[in-house]
Amino acid sequence: MINFGAISLTHKSFNINELGGIIPSSCSDKEQQKALLNTIKKEMGFSELFFLNTCNRLLFVFYSDNLVDTTLAQKVLSIFNPSLDSERVKYYADSAELMHGEQVIRHLFKVSSSVDSLVVGEHEILGQVKNAFEFCHREKLSGDCLRILMQSTIVNAKEVYTKTKIGENAVSVVSLAVEKLTHIVSDKNSRVAFVGAGQTNSIAGKLLLKKGFLNFKVFNRGQENAERLAKKLNCDSFDLPALDTELSDVDVLFCCTGASAPIIKESHLSNVDKNLIIIDLGVPSDISNEVLELEKVQYISIEDLRKISEQNLILREKEVAKVHTMIDKNVENFDLKFRHRSIERAMASIPVKVKEIKHRALDKVFNKEIDDLDENAKSTLLKVVDYLEKKYIGIPVSIAKSALESEIENLK
Repeated sequence: MINFGAISLTHKSFNINELGGIIPSSCSDKEQQKALLNTIKKEMGFSELFFLNTCNRLLFVFYSDNLVDTTLAQKVLSIFNPSLDSERVKYYADSAELMHGEQVIRHLFKVSSSVDSLVVGEHEILGQVKNAFEFCHREKLSGDCLRILMQSTIVNAKEVYTKTKIGENAVSVVSLAVEKLTHIVSDKNSRVAFVGAGQTNSIAGKLLLKKGFLNFKVFNRGQENAERLAKKLNCDSFDLPALDTELSDVDVLFCCTGASAPIIKESHLSNVDKNLIIIDLGVPSDISNEVLELEKVQYISIEDLRKISEQNLILREKEVAKVHTMIDKNVENFDLKFRHRSIERAMASIPVKVKEIKHRALDKVFNKEIDDLDENAKSTLLKVVDYLEKKYIGIPVSIAKSALESEIENLK
């Protein structure tokens, strides 16, 4: 598994808005994202590639002979976002976590188990990992090696959530925001507006409905997504230009668009004559700096929510230790499984070679001797040869696997 490599950029090394600055605007379109990742795969010579992008994480996992160092990271990030200047690319690459071999396996297991998340114990990350892999596998960015890794990653995460309390009372970034809002706003008739109609705001809307809020508006660049979310919330939907006129009665503004530049500007709030709570979950930020300076605005960002997540981490330290022990065991299991699979791939040609030898023996080497046999003898000979063929094909694989298992057992 030495050929696995990874480049990880997370909230641990970067401000959330800094992290958002790496992501090109084209990445929000699946077709453009596919083209971008295919370019990275081709130009970097990766045989397989997996890409994960969340609100606090950017992760490239690949299978390659290339050395994983800052030079490689700079090349990948330059292709990923050509608008970044060389100085910025170097800054990101120098601060990224670069991994290879077992480090990659361990990191992916930690990510999917949520012990490496902004909010420890949140379940959303496993779904995000699954969806990201399904996309990469469907678009033929990933192959057999990453398929095996992802299978083990999912098994590991399910075991962690089942056998530990890491997921109990888990709070995602979105639910943290909703909880914080309900502590500030007691009036369930307050008008809540969503700018952006993606997964984050959809989850926020669902949670607010459970909390008893019923008064919503949805604003989005694409009308189809806006109408879909508005239908779930039983409210009206608007396109983004309507922000100029439709915010005067709003009490709370949830923003998460994925736009590369701020969406909410001071001019949008010119008709708002009351206090306004803005919850900004966009990466990069959806709120312009001049809005943050307005006295009537109470601003909540992902960075604010980080403090709450740190408190959760303290409460879950005991469970985190259990998870790391479980991951250690599952990394060993993956090593054995992957080496088994490597043996199977390496020996996939054995059946073909055995058949070639058999046909050469029957048709060329011993063809004259066989022709002298009567039909019963020929039939018996062919049965014996077929039997030996089937038995011999499995012997090398079986011996290699047994030797591998003995080797692993002796290392324990």
